[in-house]
Amino acid sequence: INYYELLIFANDQLKREYVSKDKGSGIFEFSTCCKNYKKLVFDLNKVSSLINEIMHCLYLNESFDTILARRNKSVNEFFGTNVSNSNIQSLCQKRLDTVQQSFLLLVESFEKIKDPDDRIKSDYEKMESFNNGIALGKFSALFTQLQAIYDAITENNYNLKIDNFHIADNADEISFSFVATPQNRLPYSVASKPIDLNGAIKIKGGVKIDVSIGMFWNIGFGNSNTFDFFDNKYRFVKITDSTSNVIKEKNSNMFMPSVGALFNIYKRSPSNVKFGGSIGFSTNTERLNYYIGLSILCGRSQRINFNFGFVGGQVSRSTDEYKEGATLASPVSELPSSVPMQTPSPFRLGLYFGVSFNLIGKNKETLSLMK
Repeated sequence: INYYELLIFANDQLKREYVSKDKGSGIFEFSTCCKNYKKLVFDLNKVSSLINEIMHCLYLNESFDTILARRNKSVNEFFGTNVSNSNIQSLCQKRLDTVQQSFLLLVESFEKIKDPDDRIKSDYEKMESFNNGIALGKFSALFTQLQAIYDAITENNYNLKIDNFHIADNADEISFSFVATPQNRLPYSVASKPIDLNGAIKIKGGVKIDVSIGMFWNIGFGNSNTFDFFDNKYRFVKITDSTSNVIKEKNSNMFMPSVGALFNIYKRSPSNVKFGGSIGFSTNTERLNYYIGLSILCGRSQRINFNFGFVGGQVSRSTDEYKEGATLASPVSELPSSVPMQTPSPFRLGLYFGVSFNLIGKNKETLSLMK
């Protein structure tokens, strides 16, 4: 008889009540022993529930430490004591022994009944058959299976060491796939299934340089010698018939956009927001602009960067002879058609703000493992 069938039988039979007004007849004691036996049998049967709990732990998509903690919590709560792989079967056997001792009391109580009726005799014989099934080792395979599943949750079965795996200097993340197929002819008949796990590990540490392109807005201040960044335009103005003056035309474009590229330098980390430095250049079809400043890098895969700092470049300025405000002892008609400019053009600084996007997203290294 399958032990599960036996337990179903016990669940049905031990629900019966045996009542007699005469406690001296032994029926009262027999009923009490039946109830106690029922409770102990059901406690023993909970071993199968414990196996299911630990089996569930085997396939949790969690770290090994989490799985180990869940397993230990389940078995310690079940047995009411700290359990190790050396005493788990002995604790199970102890429960089985308690059931056997309870059955002996049940036998003694039955023998004390002076005149048992046919129903009590029939029920007793069925319970005796049930208990003989337990005594013949119906639970030994269950205890062995519990031990095997308990022992399967070990660090060697969950942690895989990888040797000689080179991580590229520009890698941001390692994506991995792990496929494991259960071995055949295992020493215990533990139910198992193939494992197919995919995951990613974010890399931190070290300095990284990425290239980004975007739009930049150059900011200059015409009243500042330090940040007078934009090109100046001049013209001659008549003062008298024999004199003229050099004036600078008003520059209304103090916020000039351009397209360019930056090298973003930052410390590699798993954070989605990082701070770093930047250096690069841009052009607006008229000249090159050079940048140096700070960056805020947002995101990991499709990264957007906010950049700000100093911009420098060559700007148009008049020669000293025709500098702004100079009074010339010549009429406008005798002067050049345009105000002469310095050659080479002087270098000036300004400020800039820019938004750029990484040319290459998150750099991944792929690792495939099979076991």
